[in-house]
Amino acid sequence: MSLPKTYAEIIEEAILGLGETMGSSRQAIWKAISSAHPTADYKLFVVRLKKMREAKQIAQKGGKFRLELSYKQKLLKALEQGKSGRKVNKSSASMKKGAKKSQAKKSKGAAKKQAKKAQKARKNAAVAKRGKAAKNGKAAKSAGANKKGKSAAAKK
Repeated sequence: MSLPKTYAEIIEEAILGLGETMGSSRQAIWKAISSAHPTADYKLFVVRLKKMREAKQIAQKGGKFRLELSYKQKLLKALEQGKSGRKVNKSSASMKKGAKKSQAKKSKGAAKKQAKKAQKARKNAAVAKRGKAAKNGKAAKSAGANKKGKSAAAKK
């Protein structure tokens, strides 16, 4: 099931081959790909199409897909020079999953640390507030006890 090109290159080739200005439907792109590459897998095609859309290489309007204008210009220029589409743009669509996951873990780890620090600060502030209230309350209680004691003694 090995293909001579990546799915991204095959998708780019199919969209350019169809040449519709407003874009081509997913079914039309898949039909062009499956006729040129019978061993292509539909699920992998859909995943790559989605990643290319997230990486802003493909624009989707309604059910139509077309290459982003800036990306299309770079791609056509590279193809004229005889370069492959792989060298045009190293983007998140062509990144390995491990690199994305490690970036996400790092950002989640930093967010967790910040949340723990904030929680600790709130806890410390609450403890300090209780400590002040406890000191003020004890002083007031002891003063009240003295007043009661004096008034009770004065009554006797």
